[in-house]
Amino acid sequence: MPVFEITDAPERERACRDLIKALPDWFGIPRVNRQYIKEAGAYAALGYRANGCDEIQAMLVYKKMSDEVLGKNALNIHWMGVHPELHRKGIGAQLVSGVLERAYDEGISHVTVETLNPKAGDEFYLKTYAFYKKFGFTPYEEVEYNLINPIVRLYRQV
Repeated sequence: MPVFEITDAPERERACRDLIKALPDWFGIPRVNRQYIKEAGAYAALGYRANGCDEIQAMLVYKKMSDEVLGKNALNIHWMGVHPELHRKGIGAQLVSGVLERAYDEGISHVTVETLNPKAGDEFYLKTYAFYKKFGFTPYEEVEYNLINPIVRLYRQV
């Protein structure tokens, strides 16, 4: 089944909660996870469901924003999770392609994403960073929220 827009807020929250549980190596901070679930209900999202499956197996939550550093409006990939059984099967690529298409359709020239900085050395987030780099995302800002979780912001022109 192709990527689709998830229009129901409770369904987005439920999918986010389920995917967080399936991805503890990426989402291990309960307070932050609760915030992700709440925001999944508030923002737009794309989902993926394999044929014959009732559950959403991958989801990308995005929001429109004005990026002060880039000086442009952008679509921001706020959260993304792909069930581990579907890793390396092109599902994440379909979700990112879907948000790039939406940005293009809305006349928005950039898509942004925030992830753990590779300097943190986290083996799982190194994979996440490499995934976005593969899609042409380029780092444009580093943020030190705290010493444990340094963040890098990346962008890609649509």
